[in-house]
Amino acid sequence: MNIKLLKALIVNIKNNFKCPKCNKKISDSELSLLKFGSKTAHFKNSCKKCKKKVKFEIQILERKAQSLGPKVTADDVLDVKNFLDNFEGDLRDLFKKK
Repeated sequence: MNIKLLKALIVNIKNNFKCPKCNKKISDSELSLLKFGSKTAHFKNSCKKCKKKVKFEIQILERKAQSLGPKVTADDVLDVKNFLDNFEGDLRDLFKKK
């Protein structure tokens, strides 16, 4: 697991998790990283408001990227650019369903 992923996890925890006892949002000073591995991260939250201590693990699951369609080549981009350079009309008409 790289440092960018760890930072993203911490931001996600702070934005989405709350103390299970008093429902207070987690702050930086309450969150501790206990263990940091290639596929897991272990944290501890010590709530300052109610003094509840919670340990939790986050597992990182790898997903393969799904193709959204055929690959777009440089020629495809140039074709669209050339088409738009010479296009005279309303762009909305290009995207209307027939």
